[in-house]
Amino acid sequence: MKVNVTICSHTAEEKFESSSSGEISFENGGFCVRYFTDGDECTLEYSGGAITQRRSGKLNFTMQFALNRQTECILTESGSSFSFPVFTHACGVSFSQESGCKVTLEYDNGGSEERTQLIFIAERGRVANGRRAPRLR
Repeated sequence: MKVNVTICSHTAEEKFESSSSGEISFENGGFCVRYFTDGDECTLEYSGGAITQRRSGKLNFTMQFALNRQTECILTESGSSFSFPVFTHACGVSFSQESGCKVTLEYDNGGSEERTQLIFIAERGRVANGRRAPRLR
């Protein structure tokens, strides 16, 4: 299903907002959203209670989130690879095949005490009159 993707991320110091179009697919009790950011191909996948965000292009990374767990982000840029820890403090996921998904995360990365809040929304496109676009059957 085609979706409009909105990403809002902020820390105490910075705020980032982005919008693009994408596609969402549902399987095995989860979902995968494919979209583009600054020309790079991205995915956000929810499966088995964990969230994985990937970006591939000029900037490459894989970042995993699992509630109350430390995971790892692997970042590759200009031929160099780095990794750093990610600790997820809060994780909320809602989705439906009719409307799309919403993911909210609160996490620390790089071992810093700086908290990042992320809201990721992928929702079915709306038509000009403000209603959701009809689902094809």
